[in-house]
Amino acid sequence: MRNVMEDVSKKLTCFIEQRDKAICLMDLDSEKIGLIFRLLENIDKDLGTDLYLPLLFDFNNADDYADAIVSQVYSTYEEAATAITELGGKTDNVEFPAKALSAETPAALRVRAVLSYVLNMLPEEGGHRLVISLLPGKIDDAIDYQRFIGELLQYRGHEMPWFAGMRLFIRGTEDLPFASNFYEDPFVEGCRPPVSQDDIAQKFEELANDSSSSEVQRMNAMFQSAIVESGRGNSEVALNKFSKVVDYYEKADQPVMHAAALISVGDNYLKDGARELATESYQKAIEPALKSKNEVLLFTISHNLGRMAFEDQDFETARDYFHTASSVARGTGNIQSVTNAYQCRAHCEVALLEYDAAAESYFEALDILVSLKVVGLAEELLTGLDEILPQTQDPQAMLRRRFKIQKALTVGGTATTEEPKLGQSRKSQPPADPSELRQTASG
Repeated sequence: MRNVMEDVSKKLTCFIEQRDKAICLMDLDSEKIGLIFRLLENIDKDLGTDLYLPLLFDFNNADDYADAIVSQVYSTYEEAATAITELGGKTDNVEFPAKALSAETPAALRVRAVLSYVLNMLPEEGGHRLVISLLPGKIDDAIDYQRFIGELLQYRGHEMPWFAGMRLFIRGTEDLPFASNFYEDPFVEGCRPPVSQDDIAQKFEELANDSSSSEVQRMNAMFQSAIVESGRGNSEVALNKFSKVVDYYEKADQPVMHAAALISVGDNYLKDGARELATESYQKAIEPALKSKNEVLLFTISHNLGRMAFEDQDFETARDYFHTASSVARGTGNIQSVTNAYQCRAHCEVALLEYDAAAESYFEALDILVSLKVVGLAEELLTGLDEILPQTQDPQAMLRRRFKIQKALTVGGTATTEEPKLGQSRKSQPPADPSELRQTASG
């Protein structure tokens, strides 16, 4: 088993370091995506000469997928610029491409523009590469995904492709007919990792019991093993392992991992229908998550608790959790998380007959989309807003605000001069009011 995993890692490394091909088209099922991400992260740490850009988004449709990718790069520019500067690149006087922000630009061309933008900031000398993983865990529309990838990778045969200098890991599956066509391209290499779910489980089990590894390495492997066992339906085995890693991370004062493990315990209980135990685990995760100031963890906890409270028709508690979720979602760098949190908050407020508050939730989400010049996610928010406007105290004033937002979205967001809000909490504001989250959890 160790040889299988090492072979996969070696193949990924060889692809990154070779100079003839730029695209690795990978036939993967959803269960293997996480493993490939982890292997690529480890390779990035080992090589240290490349810029790794993981794009962790499901593919609903091309426009939403492009919105998510563009907004992630746009909102995390400072972090990327720091990494590029450390590699010797120059980020001065490099403007974010207007094409990527334009609603009139096709989705694939927007993504092409933003990836080229990052590539152009890397230093020309030193053999640095931009390593990108476009490996959606879920593909809702295979035909649209096929069309998107085809348009993304187009180039004129007599010219060097626009993606030369990149290493693109792209998901392809057997039911996507474009895969066989792309295999014929001289810049494309096909890859089908020979790793089964049993292989993955066995690998993490071996690492968790490897006496030559450090305690933290063994516990991290046990954590991954517990997640795999939970996914396979072996709840008792998973909970036994989760219990050990939760205790370890707490004693080792690793708040990020401590909170992540407690969230996983909650997920396991929820999958088994033990809602009270799931709620208890999520609430226990609040303290270490607040200590870590990790927006992704805080969002996950508050969103999970909000969803469960909503399902229990405890709309006030759900609203408070989703309020926290919407506050911290901006720091996750995921525009889909942001819009979803505000939308869920609005649903709670509608259930409480707080129509003006619900309208404000929709407007706040739409303002963020306008400031980021993201159009594809606005339609569902506008539809929800339209349904409640007649119940607000001043429908005409609300309609005028809606018209301004619609106009701004139509012209690509140029009607606003506000600074982008996504990710601001990282520096300008705390991720959440700790007392607010604790009070919501304690009731």
